[in-house]
Amino acid sequence: MIDINTSRAKQYLAEDEFSRAYEQAEKAFKTVQQGSGEGSEWLGWRGLLADPNDAILEQIDSLAAAIREQADVFIVCGIGGILFRGSRRY
Repeated sequence: MIDINTSRAKQYLAEDEFSRAYEQAEKAFKTVQQGSGEGSEWLGWRGLLADPNDAILEQIDSLAAAIREQADVFIVCGIGGILFRGSRRY
C-alpha cells in the first residue's frame, strides 16, 4: 500500500498545474499497474510481489545474507514517485 499526502504541494503549484500533474501521474500509475507501457519488461518485480516464487525469494534471501556478511556499506540509488491529489492509499 502506498500512502501519499500531497496537501503541501498545492502551495507551490497553481490549481491547473496541480490537476495536470495529477492526471499525468494517475495515467502513469495505471500504465505501470497494467504493465502496458514502454519499459514494461522491467516490471517483473511486480509479479513477484503479487505471486511470490519461493525459489527466487530464497535466492534473494541468500544474496542479502552474503551482502550483510561481506559489506560495511550498501547503497541503493533510485528515482521514482507518484503524485496524487489529497491523501490516498494504493
